[in-house]
Amino acid sequence: MTRPTLPAELWDQAAALCLTGDFPAYGSPQWCVLPLESPARLAAVVDAAEAWRRHASEQARLEALQESDPDAWFREVTADANSEAQRTIRRLGLSRSLDASERAKRRRPLPPHQLRATPGWPPIAVPGRPGHYLTYPADRAAAMEAA
Repeated sequence: MTRPTLPAELWDQAAALCLTGDFPAYGSPQWCVLPLESPARLAAVVDAAEAWRRHASEQARLEALQESDPDAWFREVTADANSEAQRTIRRLGLSRSLDASERAKRRRPLPPHQLRATPGWPPIAVPGRPGHYLTYPADRAAAMEAA
């Protein structure tokens, strides 16, 4: 019969395992089959508790940041998404910057749109000329119906 492990010995062995990381994850099937007095079981419990402490601490920090500086909070919580978007843009070649001639070309106004009447649609009011309307010519409409 084996003697029961003393709590101090169990704790020392678990602390050593925590440093090496040589224990199953808390709640995993491997963890569930370990005996209650196993140092690996205690190491997994301690590791899970520490992970939860860090998580809760980070959540509290983010909540305080959201209250004090919403812009900084938003930058922080979206930083990973922004960096991933930047990588995707570079990978797809979408981050090309325009040279001076392309920028000048984009600054020039486009030619005005030529209004055209469409058969079956109501007359179009001509901008800048009150009372003038663009209509589809009746002879064209008749020719289209005959065809």
